[in-house]
Amino acid sequence: MCKKFYLKKMETPAEIEEFWIKKKDYEKQDIFPNLEEKNDELKEIVEWFESKEYYNVIMGLHYDIPKNGSGLQFAFFLNKDMKYIGFIMYKIYTQEDGKCFVLDFCIKNEYRNQGLGTQVIDFFEKYVYENEEAIYIALNASNDSNARFWKRVGFSSEEVDEYGEVIFKKNIVSYLIS
Repeated sequence: MCKKFYLKKMETPAEIEEFWIKKKDYEKQDIFPNLEEKNDELKEIVEWFESKEYYNVIMGLHYDIPKNGSGLQFAFFLNKDMKYIGFIMYKIYTQEDGKCFVLDFCIKNEYRNQGLGTQVIDFFEKYVYENEEAIYIALNASNDSNARFWKRVGFSSEEVDEYGEVIFKKNIVSYLIS
């Protein structure tokens, strides 16, 4: 049986640069226009995500590899024909409690609203459980549409982080074992 999806981690400087290009396009096309914040508040958010400081923070998380752990991962999702269909940025916290925190997730526009995002997340859950010892996934949703997607794929939103943002969580161990 042939795999439907592949996860390609971006590791070389050229691959990481390719990731950043796709991430910035995603933010400009999908994230910033759909944020609830407006005017000066929106401008401040955009400036932060486009800043060198934000880039340095993210790259610091990528290169800061704890003992028996891993840094922040940049990865592309590829279909069975090895064509790019989306990306994910995530970090596994095996030293803590097995959390996989997703910072960004994107399915390319032309592949949306076809059930592919749901299939890719299902693939990703199995991947991080089997290959990276994650036991649950956590994330923040950037807008109401994204929040609806995460709830539809089985995430609950019962916690709030230190910034007042809702944390979406899914226990993948019980999900994958059952």
